[in-house]
Amino acid sequence: MTVPTQADEPRSLPYRAPLPRALLVYGARKSGTTLVQSMLDGGASLPMVPGELKLKYIVKKRWIKSRSRTLAHWYAESGRSFFPVIPKPNGEEPARIAGLSREQVGQAIDLEKYAEGLDAIARLGDPPLAEILREDARAFLGAMKADWREARFWGSKEVGGETAEILALFRECFPEGMLVLVLREPVFTVRSILMKRRRWGIRLGGIRSIMHEYGDAQRVINEGYREALGGNAVIVTYERLTADPEGESKLLCERLGIPFDEIFARPTTLGQEVVVDTSSRQTTEVFRQVPDWQEGLSRKQIFILSICRIFGPAAYRLRGKRMVSYQALTELLDSQRPKRDQSSSRS
Repeated sequence: MTVPTQADEPRSLPYRAPLPRALLVYGARKSGTTLVQSMLDGGASLPMVPGELKLKYIVKKRWIKSRSRTLAHWYAESGRSFFPVIPKPNGEEPARIAGLSREQVGQAIDLEKYAEGLDAIARLGDPPLAEILREDARAFLGAMKADWREARFWGSKEVGGETAEILALFRECFPEGMLVLVLREPVFTVRSILMKRRRWGIRLGGIRSIMHEYGDAQRVINEGYREALGGNAVIVTYERLTADPEGESKLLCERLGIPFDEIFARPTTLGQEVVVDTSSRQTTEVFRQVPDWQEGLSRKQIFILSICRIFGPAAYRLRGKRMVSYQALTELLDSQRPKRDQSSSRS
């Protein structure tokens, strides 16, 4: 398998071919976005860019507060989570990227070539965001060593931030693009964040931090409910995906209109099996969450999360909004699943 050459079609750079459709995997932190990203990775029909696409920072216009001269210049340095560790043409060594060593990454993509493409983006001037993202996709695909000419999508992942604004920005840039929303019950999402901080020796945070993470997860649930009622996003729940990885991957591929490949049933980065970068266990296997969200949490943390669950709906009503329960959302999603899928899940 080889990257297209100039002999295949004339162009000034190897990544000037027409792009496939854009795809964005989005959800709250620790909701399963990295798992979905890694399970969609590896097939010829959907090359996935590792790491996170920092749309939330663009929504907040963080680049204006930086020393970057333009959005393009800021994006080339900080637009994705792994950009700071990509080797520059002067030969700087990268750290691990999405769980892979430099040697492993080098088997799939020419990082120096990709870095040259990012340097070119930094010199673009002040183009619109959509053009910057397309140039990034061309640079990434052009640096890949596999043949991507049959790809139907190129994919990215983003987490957290202002959900509605991020989804609107993606759709503004890519009207024909596809959204994959990853949903998980908020108390389990926050529990995973707290347990990760404990494993890494990071301060666990108090009531404000926990309420912020709960609110982040709840915003995605509310947006997922709106999409389920009348949007065109493909919705994946963490609970179903971890209970039946292969079955849910097949259904996801069917909804995206791409052929299922066995590689989609297990986590990979750039086609290589990995321990999911944010996983709580050192295994390449997909595993289910614990049945009780209170397991492993302190009494204070359980109390704060219980308060969020009890008084959250009232807080939303005071702002003239509705807080959708995770149960209501999953019931709606279950009613929309194919009948053959519902019958098989009951058997």
